[in-house]
Amino acid sequence: MHGKGKRIFFGIQPDDGAVRALLRAQAAIGADGRAVAAENFHLTLAFLGSCDAAREACAHRAALGVRAKPFSLRLDRCGHFERLRIVHIQPQETPPPLAALHRALCAALRACDFSPPRAFKPHLTLFRGVARPVTPGEFDAAEW
Repeated sequence: MHGKGKRIFFGIQPDDGAVRALLRAQAAIGADGRAVAAENFHLTLAFLGSCDAAREACAHRAALGVRAKPFSLRLDRCGHFERLRIVHIQPQETPPPLAALHRALCAALRACDFSPPRAFKPHLTLFRGVARPVTPGEFDAAEW
């Protein structure tokens, strides 16, 4: 049963320096929605949706074998997903090791009967419930 249980995802969290830069970017960008709290900042690698305990355990076991090369991430563009009503910050270019990490994680999760996600569009949500696109002010890139 795939539709029952808690909603889970795999993601990476920014370090303290990046959190401070993201908060400055959030303030500079502004939006009419709810600001995401700093402790909830993350970049989703794979959203699995609602999972029962067995599938969640399988996903955790599968992810334990995934390895990645170190990389730096520069979030320097603001965007708006209209249907989801979020304003986010994203990299102009996805670092190849980040794309490789995403592919490796998705490949490992297939063993647990998770479907491959749509195209990977790395982003970090800054605001939710945004009714209209924003014209961001100047902001410094967040790096980690």
